[in-house]
Amino acid sequence: MISLNDVTLMGRAGNTPKLYNCAFNKKYCTVPIYINTKSSENENATLVECEAWGDLAVIIERLNIAKGQEMIIKGRLRNRKNSKTNSTELCVVINDLRVFPLKQKFSTEGGSENGSKS
Repeated sequence: MISLNDVTLMGRAGNTPKLYNCAFNKKYCTVPIYINTKSSENENATLVECEAWGDLAVIIERLNIAKGQEMIIKGRLRNRKNSKTNSTELCVVINDLRVFPLKQKFSTEGGSENGSKS
């Protein structure tokens, strides 16, 4: 059955994931993701806070996600209370995550296609 609260986001990691411990040894991690939003006049990036809980949080923290790395996040929206500002903010609880490798810049100057010099 399809849930009415499903979200899929594609963007770039705003930072490396951070793992935290809660009460009763429950773990969670946070992953900020920047989403490009275009309008007819300009292009902006919107920051979306994402979080994962339990074993998934530990796995995400161990992935060594770098700032700027492309990713697709699937999850659900949740309201959470920000204790510092005493306000409610929207975040995404991650159910599934796909991370793409960082694109490497290869220099083909003076070499063959595989990068070795003749």
